[in-house]
Amino acid sequence: MRHRTDFPALSTAISAVNRALASDSENIAKLANTILQDFALTNKILRLVNSAGFSGMGGGKISTISRAVQILGFDQVRNIAVSLMLFEHLQNKAQATALRDQFVMTLFAGVIARAAAPKAALRDPEEAFVCALFHDLGRLLCLFYFPEEWSEIERLVTEEHRDEDTAAQRVLGASFEQLGVGTAEAWGFPTRISFSMRALPKGPVRKAASPDEGMRTVSSFASEVAAAAGCSPTERAAGFARIGARFKGALPFDSAQIGDLVQQSLAGLSMYAAALNLNLSQSSFGRALMSSAKAGNAAAGRGTGSDPDGESAVDTTDIAVLQEADADPAGGEAGVPVDPQEALSSGIQDLSNALVDGMPMNEVLRIVLETMFRAIGFRRVLLCVRDVREGAMTGRFGFGDDVAAIAKRFRFPMQFKPDVFFAALSKNADILINDIDDPKIAARIPEWYRSAVGAKNFIVFPLVVNEKPFGMIYADCERPGQIDISPNVLKLLRTLRNQAVLAIKQGR
Repeated sequence: MRHRTDFPALSTAISAVNRALASDSENIAKLANTILQDFALTNKILRLVNSAGFSGMGGGKISTISRAVQILGFDQVRNIAVSLMLFEHLQNKAQATALRDQFVMTLFAGVIARAAAPKAALRDPEEAFVCALFHDLGRLLCLFYFPEEWSEIERLVTEEHRDEDTAAQRVLGASFEQLGVGTAEAWGFPTRISFSMRALPKGPVRKAASPDEGMRTVSSFASEVAAAAGCSPTERAAGFARIGARFKGALPFDSAQIGDLVQQSLAGLSMYAAALNLNLSQSSFGRALMSSAKAGNAAAGRGTGSDPDGESAVDTTDIAVLQEADADPAGGEAGVPVDPQEALSSGIQDLSNALVDGMPMNEVLRIVLETMFRAIGFRRVLLCVRDVREGAMTGRFGFGDDVAAIAKRFRFPMQFKPDVFFAALSKNADILINDIDDPKIAARIPEWYRSAVGAKNFIVFPLVVNEKPFGMIYADCERPGQIDISPNVLKLLRTLRNQAVLAIKQGR
């Protein structure tokens, strides 16, 4: 697996997201920056946050990942990102059909776990989602990387009636659980997630004695329920009864309540499927799930009629075939270049909503930087703030390549020097440098900049408050002349900068 080109890519991407686990502002920036490196991932998350399912949470007009984190919460965005990353790397293979089935079942298990978490006395439903999502990671990895071995395992299970673990051990030399847990540890997953991937002993499940055991119990429960939910109606009912009896001592769900839990979770599955542009009817598991759901709805209608308001109790009919979701407001489909004016206008609206909501100054500034980064396609965008005690301008945070390392090196004294940075700040002038090696300007590019950053093409927007330089927004591209800004786009960029100044004034 380590020698396959796609495994390191998947490992690096998911590890980067999992390093940003604590919900402090620095890690929110790391998470947003990681997501923004993937154009397709960014658009899919924005599509999801702007879907009808999140309209009650402020969704519908969100054009930046920074704002999405504020609306949905850090954990929700992280989990969406990990789900999308996993899905993107699992498709487009010869075994895509079987992978799609396994992924839909895995995703549904995550949604079930999140819905079941409150009744299981778990404090963090989002953590339950990601634990269940990766509960059967080993099976997904086997199907993805070892399709021939997967076929042999299936043959041993169906023809020789061996249990799956025994068959996997015989073919792979390791069980699916060992494969999944080992990979999760290599990807830097938290201990609780890798622990929850371990199978429960057969037979009745006891009440969890710790939060880790509780998460493991819910993950196993959700995985078993998801598998049973895609069976025929008869097998489905028998499966729910068996699961209810098995988990009776640990979770408050009988067979009827499990059925209700599945119905409740279908809407959540549809939202994720829409973000992934995943048509559930193209998956045999999805078709079986929707068929059972329709049968359940019909039975419920015959038994209970309408609710007090005259509406049907549960309706999941429209989930069966998901059409292409509307393009997100910040850039359309993956691979389609962002229109700068449209993206900047959406960002300005996003920022106005954030200011009205009283969002903290730092988070407003993140939205400003992210909007510029996505709209123009800069290599990096960085906020610099004046350190009054040190008498220096210092890099704080931003988006783009190596921005954290660049921020640490981006520092210069505020004493007069005949360079472009001092000119921009002292004159409150927006300055664009097309080529730092142009003979007409080379002498005004300070040596500290050449050694610390060295980008050939950059632009500076000063942040002047009460006629004193508070800071500046720096953005660059690697090659000379890459920054090509029309007058209308420049006007919108200046509007963003002015809103940043307003946020600073309000936040001081």
